[in-house]
Amino acid sequence: MSKIVSDIPEQILKRLKQLGYRPVKAEDQRVFDPYYDQMNGHWSSAASFLCIIAWSDAVSSFYKPIGDVLCCVQYDGVLGEWMALPFTGRYSSESFENAFRVFHADMDALGFPLKIMFLSEWELPFYQSVRGISWETENPRNSMEYIYQNADFVESMNRSDSRYRYRYFIRRFAPETVVLTPELRDECLDCMKTVWCPYTDCSDCYACPLEAVGNVISALEHLRADGLLVRVNGKPAGLCIVSCRNGLGLYMFKHADNHMKGLNEYLLRECFTRFLSEAAEINYTADIGDEGLRAYKSKLAPYTLSPCFTLCGKSDI
Repeated sequence: MSKIVSDIPEQILKRLKQLGYRPVKAEDQRVFDPYYDQMNGHWSSAASFLCIIAWSDAVSSFYKPIGDVLCCVQYDGVLGEWMALPFTGRYSSESFENAFRVFHADMDALGFPLKIMFLSEWELPFYQSVRGISWETENPRNSMEYIYQNADFVESMNRSDSRYRYRYFIRRFAPETVVLTPELRDECLDCMKTVWCPYTDCSDCYACPLEAVGNVISALEHLRADGLLVRVNGKPAGLCIVSCRNGLGLYMFKHADNHMKGLNEYLLRECFTRFLSEAAEINYTADIGDEGLRAYKSKLAPYTLSPCFTLCGKSDI
């Protein structure tokens, strides 16, 4: 695993507090909720509150209300860099520019770069239209998210091969399926140590997925998230964590023993049926450049790739 630099200089923390920024905690989901509910369109998975909490061991986040939006700045302890997430809330031309001016002044006061990560396509023009700022735009293929329409996703799960593997798993392994609760955290981490760690070198992980899963499960009572743990013969074999918001279903984590035929299909279908069936669209996140994952997501169902932009700006004034 990459070394995480977690120590933020005390003077930076003090200045953040003076400017009105608070550290993000799981219980702040209720603060963010009204802003997410006012969003003009769907946001990227990496800009979701669930993701902020999941990767909080690697990325420290601070938020501040500015008019109609919340601003969230982050310190990436893996990269050792400061950045920001897209504003959360209702975007309108005049109010957005006013909020951006405050945000820009804050970044100057803190000495942070004007770098904004994980923008959805509809958010991009608002930033690009701000007067006096020149932007460089990045749109890596590896960060594009897979979006499926509900009907296409259901049809894919009902294909004969998918139904067969799903039913085979039930007949062959007689699974015990339980809804995730904070009390299951240690068992879920034991599952991750079995189905993830033996097949992945720590140096290949941006940050520790075990910690990310543990963070979410520990905070489930505060978060808009659901999930399942599957046991076979009394031992954990797979888990899945999802969320559903504003018509968009999100598969955030899905880890399974790939030696058990049909377990992935079982987790996919069970989480969809229990938690995501009312979603108009399904976000299965990005493939992060993994060719096997790319092939799997590409063949799963008809999809669109949702761009996930990075903006780096400088003032022309």
